[in-house]
Amino acid sequence: MSSEWSDPAVIGLIQYLQLDTRPAFLIKHEELTDLSSDDTVFENASFKRFFNVDQLRSALVSAAKIAATTRIGKDKAQSFVYNLNGNDCSFVSLCDGLYLAVSWCQIPTIVAAHSQLAVRTSATPIHNSHESQSKERWEAVAGLLGWLRNPNLALTAHQRRVAEFPWEDTSMGPVESWPTVLRLAVSASMLNPDPRCLYWGPEFLAIYNEACIPLFGQKHPFALGKSPWISWKESWPFAETPLTRVMRDGIPEKQAGIQWFFNRHGYLEEAFFNSVFLPIPGIDSGGCGILDQLQETTDHVIANRQQNMMNAISDHVEKTTDITEYWSNVKSALASLTSDIVYALILTRNKSGGHQANTLMHDERLIDVTAAEFSISHSIGFTESPLGPLSAYQLNPSHVSSTPDDHPIISTLRQVYTNEEVRMLSKKDNSLPKSLEIAIKDRGFGDVVNNACIIPIPGDPTAGPIAFLILGLNPRRPIDTRATDFVQVLRKVVTKGAATVNLPVHLRQNQKRLEELHQSLLEKLQASDQETKRLNARFERMSGGAPVGE
Repeated sequence: MSSEWSDPAVIGLIQYLQLDTRPAFLIKHEELTDLSSDDTVFENASFKRFFNVDQLRSALVSAAKIAATTRIGKDKAQSFVYNLNGNDCSFVSLCDGLYLAVSWCQIPTIVAAHSQLAVRTSATPIHNSHESQSKERWEAVAGLLGWLRNPNLALTAHQRRVAEFPWEDTSMGPVESWPTVLRLAVSASMLNPDPRCLYWGPEFLAIYNEACIPLFGQKHPFALGKSPWISWKESWPFAETPLTRVMRDGIPEKQAGIQWFFNRHGYLEEAFFNSVFLPIPGIDSGGCGILDQLQETTDHVIANRQQNMMNAISDHVEKTTDITEYWSNVKSALASLTSDIVYALILTRNKSGGHQANTLMHDERLIDVTAAEFSISHSIGFTESPLGPLSAYQLNPSHVSSTPDDHPIISTLRQVYTNEEVRMLSKKDNSLPKSLEIAIKDRGFGDVVNNACIIPIPGDPTAGPIAFLILGLNPRRPIDTRATDFVQVLRKVVTKGAATVNLPVHLRQNQKRLEELHQSLLEKLQASDQETKRLNARFERMSGGAPVGE
């Protein structure tokens, strides 16, 4: 149950809907205009039982969104009754307009084929002449593409969009004139659960299926029926060669790990795809179209290159006995990741010969706990320090006068020194200082950094951090959960490496033996588990085939 459903009356209603034999579901008001998504926040058991076909469910959710958007926007209605697919449904706003509940007024009658296709996705009455013409159009196109033959098939919002598109205004001509091979290719692509994009004719006009919508982002629905040099002009120089080659030669082509740059979310984004370009030949020689069977692999590719960088840090730890050499190895590893780490500063704690009462031993050095002076030991991408002209920086807030420091990075470092938590800096919320909002030649695609982070590396709990990493992050990737996870894992790797290097040799050897023992036990446990599963499966086969006496 969502924490936002705090109203007892609302909680009671949800519990009632869950037990109700009539279908019901909830959607967020903020998602009513997003017809590309059929996500709900709640579906009762009856809804799941009656509408267990994904395409019918998607069509109903899309129809409900359009009906609600029109009625709420026009009449400011907080509750109303509307007919969906021949069944009256009640629409009720909940939680001060945060959610919309849609529930059937009675147990629905499931009708097939034409009745399902008649799910109205407009809030205007059925007798409206424009809707009737629109319905006749997409139903006629659906018939031409063979979609009416399946009694369990209901068109989604995107399939209707394809059916209603004015193809007669393009070089492809009206659907009635399409060759059989094109109709079959479009029909098969639209019903495929995996991303498929069809490029047809000399203009490479695009027809893509529902699974492509998340990949296209803000390019949807603009890209439908458009040439890629219009809708994807930023990436056409990379796509032109393989597409024209496959169209000209009629020979399929497979490409893995292709790096593309798309402006699909309001900024130029780095992405990776696997593609199989299949020529679709017409009656004449040569190809008349290309089917792109694409799969985005961005997360996998970027995770691999980041993992390789962190492995490089860990691999050097065993051979390193000096903390200074360790930070040099960390710098080399960070420098190898030219796309994801645009620039880097490594600040390490200075040696100090302070009074014994205020000092402790760390790596055979005397560390002044109260002073906490740090200096830049390594940098990547900077020609001069972004922290100002000083050679050392006092980061312990309790050791600084009450006069506020006018340097924003130093001020933030002092905050991080206190709480020892990773701090994300962003241009979007004005937390990124101007001195870090820079571009570095030959790193990060030469783009200006919009996001950075400060990573404290903890040491002895009584002494505060032993180092800080200031990193400029990939300007062509979003700061999402995957990006923040990378920063946190990097912190753990660097922290563990620094702690290991500071251990005496005999303790490091003991730690290595423990890790090897742990890995060995884990492998044996996995092997034992697999053997148990194998024996259980064998026993089930034997018992299933054994004769049973009377």
